[in-house]
Amino acid sequence: MLSIKCGITGINIKKYQLLDKYEIKLKAFQALLDNLRIEVEEFIQTIEDSELRRILRYRYHDDFSWIKIMHLMEYESEDKARKKVNRLLEKIE
Repeated sequence: MLSIKCGITGINIKKYQLLDKYEIKLKAFQALLDNLRIEVEEFIQTIEDSELRRILRYRYHDDFSWIKIMHLMEYESEDKARKKVNRLLEKIE
């Protein structure tokens, strides 16, 4: 036998309003991240040392690990790249 359930069906307005609100917040956050990426890239371009520029791009643009950077830069230790970046950051603080 078929059982028929009766009830109210339709669109949950509150749910869609909440989703719209989250979508607006998400777009605003994405715009903020895009602006920060541009700022980071502009900062990296101001660095005179090309080796340091490469390390910064690998780390903060490409999101590479220190170990991967070590291999790309052909360093003997991952600390070398990290220390170069730390020294730069200490200078600008």
